[in-house]
Amino acid sequence: MSPFSAEASWIAKVLISAILIAPFTTFIVFFNKQFGMRGEVFFFAWILGTIIAFLLFARLGGTMATLSVPLIPFLAAMVLGVCIGGVANLLYAQSIPMAPNPGLPPALFSISIPLAYLLSYGASKIVPNQLPHIEFNWINFGGILVLIIALAMITHRSH
Repeated sequence: MSPFSAEASWIAKVLISAILIAPFTTFIVFFNKQFGMRGEVFFFAWILGTIIAFLLFARLGGTMATLSVPLIPFLAAMVLGVCIGGVANLLYAQSIPMAPNPGLPPALFSISIPLAYLLSYGASKIVPNQLPHIEFNWINFGGILVLIIALAMITHRSH
């Protein structure tokens, strides 16, 4: 963990992350228009930069040891990254310059939120010995659904 964020709550970390990532889609459109850089190329450069930042923060924070894990789980995570993350990010990168507003793809992409909420809870019930206890709250889930309904309205309006 990097020293500047060690004491922050998970909510603060998410909000700061959201603020930092908000201009991401605008960057993609800008680099596409100004330099002819396709979304996939921008994503690739962005991910390389992110990897460098992870390594720097781990080094500066004195936590390089946390980057060492057994080889098999590390390779399994890499395979998941190739098979799932690669396809998802490639399609996402392609969608941003095509959209009428670069803010729409991330809004629509957020359909993954209620899916992740339900899948994580369901998985914790199916394999409780492999996952920590994960709570489910109808109020939280209802709030997520309201956001998704709003996103559906925005997407329908712009289609």
